[in-house]
Amino acid sequence: PHAIFPQIALRRYIQEITDGPFGSSLTSSHYSDDGARVVRLGNIGIAQFKNEDFAYIPLHHFENLRRHEVHPGDLIIAGLGDGNHPVGRACVAPKNLGPAIVKADCFRARLDENRLTHRYAAWALSSSFVSDQVSTLTRGSTRARINLEMARDSKIPVPSLQEQRRITQFLDTEISKIDSLLSKKQKLVSLMDERIDSRI
Repeated sequence: PHAIFPQIALRRYIQEITDGPFGSSLTSSHYSDDGARVVRLGNIGIAQFKNEDFAYIPLHHFENLRRHEVHPGDLIIAGLGDGNHPVGRACVAPKNLGPAIVKADCFRARLDENRLTHRYAAWALSSSFVSDQVSTLTRGSTRARINLEMARDSKIPVPSLQEQRRITQFLDTEISKIDSLLSKKQKLVSLMDERIDSRI
């Protein structure tokens, strides 16, 4: 698609973007057993929100960090990466997220979805074409890192809205098939383990 569609910087579509709180605003001492969710790097998969790596802060502290708030449907971008988790990958915040903020090295963006949808942007930012481009901008020897400005300058292929929705639907359907196959494989492995254990 990058050969067909124009390459346009993300900043052209951003209505609002923020990073997570740094320094003493959010430390491990602030974490609690429940309250507002803290979206961390481990939650940002390849165009998928990984609902694991749970962390929370008390709601009263969440009120002090509203600038970093995440709403369901927001675009979340990883500002830090390594060999297995590319920097700049993105996902969309799920509907059932509840009150939440992004942590340091995570960015929350809201785009003009009349021109660029969050779901398409998540797939585009997570593609090897864009991640290779972002990698050339990164700093840090062991773990690649980008800042807000670099995130804004990420260029992605931008087709028409209709084409964005078509591409997104295709990719979502295919990833759903893969997830289903992996689930079936895991069940078969578990069943095999049970049979081996019973024979032993």
